[in-house]
Amino acid sequence: MKKNTKVVIIFLSLMIFLVSVLGAVTTSVFELDFYTKSQQKHEVAKKLNLSQQEVTEATIVSLLYTKGLATDLVYKTEVDNEVVDLYSTQDKEHMVDVKNLYAGAYYVLLAGIVGIFTSMIVLLFLRKSFNTFSLTLLFNKVSLYSLVFVGVVALFAFVNFNQFWTFFHKIFFRNDLWLMDYNKDLLVNIFPAGLFMDLVFKIIARFFAIFGLANLTAYGYRLMSLKRMKTND
Repeated sequence: MKKNTKVVIIFLSLMIFLVSVLGAVTTSVFELDFYTKSQQKHEVAKKLNLSQQEVTEATIVSLLYTKGLATDLVYKTEVDNEVVDLYSTQDKEHMVDVKNLYAGAYYVLLAGIVGIFTSMIVLLFLRKSFNTFSLTLLFNKVSLYSLVFVGVVALFAFVNFNQFWTFFHKIFFRNDLWLMDYNKDLLVNIFPAGLFMDLVFKIIARFFAIFGLANLTAYGYRLMSLKRMKTND
């Protein structure tokens, strides 16, 4: 296999990894049923002295805002006979950063998908310099490093989630707005640490399902190819 062909296959493998990660994220973070079940598990409504419907409605507002489908992060309800917006100023400022982070991730996901199709087109022109068996073998080899990396991240999160969560925020946010006050800020209450722990492991599990399927397909192809070769012999 020529060097330039290897480079394209490695690039394709990395793009599949990237799309698998971001695909797992984007398909997990907007599932309302997950939030409702996790909030009930962590007794969010009870701790806030709100109904579950109010917690769910406030959650929907946050998700819509993150996705760019709501212009403002506002949820008003009656507290002590007065209509108030439950989201604090810091909630709103931090969610601007969250919204921008999601938008960035979404565009990177699209770029990854374009990268996959571009790589496939290039490989189509280079098809005489490799075979599918060698392509899937190299894909599995490159993917092994990716799987080990995610496995280490998952272990880190499992052993010390608080430190993992702090590390995550320091990497992806350039301010301390994510450090909130339980007595003033709604976000840290309706999305407690336990909920985010559930979400992180949900994303990791979904990634392994997506990326694992791609790798099992590649591995299965080689097994079938070897079986056909033995049959022909």
